[in-house]
Amino acid sequence: YNKFEVGDYINFKIDTFAPNTATQMIDTIKYKSSSNNNVATYSSMGGLRAVGEGKTTLTYVSSNGIEKNVDIEVNYKQATSIEINFNDIGVEVNKTVNNITASVLPSGSNQNYSLSIINGNEFAELTYVEETKSYSLKGLKEGKITLKAQSLVDENGLITGKKVGSTTVTI
Repeated sequence: YNKFEVGDYINFKIDTFAPNTATQMIDTIKYKSSSNNNVATYSSMGGLRAVGEGKTTLTYVSSNGIEKNVDIEVNYKQATSIEINFNDIGVEVNKTVNNITASVLPSGSNQNYSLSIINGNEFAELTYVEETKSYSLKGLKEGKITLKAQSLVDENGLITGKKVGSTTVTI
């Protein structure tokens, strides 16, 4: 398998097509299809792109109809950091802030993560909201909490706490 990472543009030098003997010119080669568009697909931004983890077969065709298949494997990029996307300076008592998320970096890394309160559980309640794939934070009483974001999947697909980020919130 040829290996790529999520987000990569895919280019190949395919040299198995022989010149057209009538003109001694190399036939034009074009991308035809992917057996799994969730792994690699043609982008309207101008090229073939690795879009998700997995394996797929890409099919190319020459101008005289000869097809060539190329097997590729796409993996997530290795996470280097994680950032909590939380812009509020504070949370009021008995109020809830919604849509708190985290970003695992760089782009193309597996975005599976968890958020938790590691200090100050008595001051706030953190809840995962399945419908929005985000968290909500409700202030219970005045104090400070520390939110921790933890990536859940490493480059080998193993569940780990490999990358961790945190932020402090005033209630």
